[in-house]
Amino acid sequence: MEHHEVPVEVCAELGVDRAVNLVSAAGMRPMLVVTGPGPVWASQVPGRHNVRYKPRPDLFGQFARAAALRYAGAVDRWIIWNEPNLPLWLQPQNTCRGSKCTPGGA
Repeated sequence: MEHHEVPVEVCAELGVDRAVNLVSAAGMRPMLVVTGPGPVWASQVPGRHNVRYKPRPDLFGQFARAAALRYAGAVDRWIIWNEPNLPLWLQPQNTCRGSKCTPGGA
């Protein structure tokens, strides 16, 4: 099993499947948030052991796609990565060299 497939299977264990089913059974449409931080293996530098540091967009995209496919029949509204502008969720916020700063971890 590929690493990016594991978190979607965890959805059942964490109760997301049950929550989506309960909300749907009550006649409402659930909205889900696909956000970080992700697992440390999804970092560009997993050796830092920091789940927020330079996440790999390709793995995040694969997970988001897998979640969208898993809940396609029940969920039609998604929030993607809540407040990525906060260091609590995503690092680094910028990279500075001398007096020049670049957004993100360029």
